[in-house]
Amino acid sequence: KPVVFKVVPIEAPCKRSEIRREAEMLRRLLDLQSQHLIRCYGLYEGRYHSVLIFEFCERGDLLDKVNANGGFSEDEVRMMALQLVEGLMVLHSNGIAHRDVKLDNVFENASGLLKIGKKNRHS
Repeated sequence: KPVVFKVVPIEAPCKRSEIRREAEMLRRLLDLQSQHLIRCYGLYEGRYHSVLIFEFCERGDLLDKVNANGGFSEDEVRMMALQLVEGLMVLHSNGIAHRDVKLDNVFENASGLLKIGKKNRHS
């Protein structure tokens, strides 16, 4: 099964604790059973990097899709909004705020399901 690795360099002790908090929150999400949230399969902590392991969404993010297609129809937007609201409701009802929902943090799997996640900005 293909996965995505989010590699985060550890430059300071505070960065390591930030990654651990993110990993713990992502582990909590595994129990929520929402089909609209990216799955985190695990965390590896090395001396200089932490690596989070996520599910792979074959169709990429919505920003790439907008750039390729020039936009979406009203019906497409309606279906996307319903999926995103479902994912956000699960997060919020469990005391989690994403705080960075945007097109390039929403991914589409091979079945067309949208999944809320967060791109790696540490490359």
